[in-house]
Amino acid sequence: MRRFIHRFFILWSVIGLAGCSVFMAANQPDKKDVSVFNRGTPRVNVIAECGVPLSTYKDKDGRRFDLFVFEQGYSDGAKAGRTLFHSAADVLTLGLWELVGTPIEIVADGTEVKVQVRYDESDRVEQIAVFSGKKALHDVDSKGGKANSEAVAEKNIQPEEDAQLAKTVASTPTISLALRQDPKFIQSDLEVSRMIIGYKFFDFSRNPMGTHENVFVDNGDETVTDNSTNLMWQKSGSQKRMNIKRAKRYIKVLNMDIYAGYSDWRIPTVEELASLLAREEAAGVHLNPVFLNTQFRCWTVDGCEPRYPHQDGAWIVNFKTGEVAKSYWHKQLQSTYGAHRQYPENYIKAVRSVQME
Repeated sequence: MRRFIHRFFILWSVIGLAGCSVFMAANQPDKKDVSVFNRGTPRVNVIAECGVPLSTYKDKDGRRFDLFVFEQGYSDGAKAGRTLFHSAADVLTLGLWELVGTPIEIVADGTEVKVQVRYDESDRVEQIAVFSGKKALHDVDSKGGKANSEAVAEKNIQPEEDAQLAKTVASTPTISLALRQDPKFIQSDLEVSRMIIGYKFFDFSRNPMGTHENVFVDNGDETVTDNSTNLMWQKSGSQKRMNIKRAKRYIKVLNMDIYAGYSDWRIPTVEELASLLAREEAAGVHLNPVFLNTQFRCWTVDGCEPRYPHQDGAWIVNFKTGEVAKSYWHKQLQSTYGAHRQYPENYIKAVRSVQME
């Protein structure tokens, strides 16, 4: 009897997963028409197909550059076919197909394409540099599309002091370095991109030409003060990675212990933590050597839109890859849930505001 109950429980659990692959197949990213990257395509057509670029600027000769990052997905027909296949397989196997179908959909979730476009004087595509997702652009016109990535990248690096900084298509407001301290739910990746570019922070994906300069002071008590933002940071941080609930408890303990003589430590906002991203890599991380490199991926207090309805999400900063990223996890099961999660456990680098004298 006990063996029967055990088997029934396993079968019930598997059937409970039914529909995951169906849902994922139906919601895979759409296929974009990459022919817009061919030579001579008007810029407005590129933006209409690929969305607002993460950054845009002009070089000393007045030529415009756009950086696009998107997921190249599948046609409606392909998604419909995969959805029907998974549905039929679930019915025939009483849900057991999910053990195969769900991992397939997790892996086959589109291809990230990162491409920089250079336009001519008439704002038409002249040349592109493909940094990732080259296979997705195999049909692009070889005359204008398959440019030498290194050559274009070198032309984009302007050493002149008057080189224009990256700007978003939508104008960004004038922002000081009195960074936001209160938690916020940031749904749009574009909002994060505008923030990074507006503050001139470095981000490998969003603003590789970031020019923000920190002014660090090692206080000699395991803390570091950045005079450019009036923030005091832990020099190291948590010794282990942890989920968000434990991260909040870590902060409470830090304040109870009056770490470095202060009791107002907190989890940083995405603006605050992104301000630490360094353009130059040192010891395997995009972080100034004044900090330890152990805490290479850290929590922020800001929430983000998760990938699926049963998840929660938060923004993190990955100092190894040099960019702001998303963390998402199962609402009930936290980091113990094996599927559909991304970076569910991260380090903590606590911060506090420094009162200006």
